[in-house]
Amino acid sequence: MAHSLNNLGLLFWELSEFDEAQALLERALALREQASVSHLEKATSLNNLAVVYLWQDKFGETGSLLQKAALLCEEALAGAFTGHAEITNLLASSLNNLGVLYHIQRRYQDAEPLYLRAHTHWEKLSGARHPNVATALHNLGRNYQFLRDYESSERYHLRALTIREQVLGSMHPLTAISLNNLGELYCVQERYAEAEPLLRRALHIREVSLGSSNTDVATDLDNLASLLHNTSREWEAKELEEQAKSIRNKKKTL
Repeated sequence: MAHSLNNLGLLFWELSEFDEAQALLERALALREQASVSHLEKATSLNNLAVVYLWQDKFGETGSLLQKAALLCEEALAGAFTGHAEITNLLASSLNNLGVLYHIQRRYQDAEPLYLRAHTHWEKLSGARHPNVATALHNLGRNYQFLRDYESSERYHLRALTIREQVLGSMHPLTAISLNNLGELYCVQERYAEAEPLLRRALHIREVSLGSSNTDVATDLDNLASLLHNTSREWEAKELEEQAKSIRNKKKTL
């Protein structure tokens, strides 16, 4: 029963039906906490529910759920004879998600060691060129940017981008995210000549993969417009801002 509730909750989460997902995942967790189930099953429910809370900006219980999930995984690994890979992957995911929570809360110093630990676990588990490794590297890049360690931020962003281009492809949406965030880093450093082709590539990928009316496209249009303002190309910047505004207005009327 708990397994079915968990899977159905994840389905609703993927459909962005967060209220339904939360209710199902809460029921799954309650059942697993009452029953004699493995650490892996309990940790899975804790992590999944925490992710749904995170997406809804419900931060109150998110941290404690992820901490419990990570602790259960560590306890399971200490005595695991089977399922080692699955437990390690869940541990890395819980640590990464806790890092994301701390980053949102501007606790960048607290997020750093969690991302580093997630990266270590994922790299040992899957090798240096796995998409999960790229996720941890990308998050480290973002975190170091907010810590104003721009050298480290660039290094991690470039590594994440390389993996995503090679493994996922040059037109993948996650590749676009890496391009956009590296471009944003260069903009912060006023390295506009290096930032512009990255932001334009990110915009092109999202227009092709998501459609020109997607709100992520509007975000990329605004990012590129900001660069154009900073390089005294006001007319083109305003044109892109109008496109972004039009996309958002259409979404409001749907």
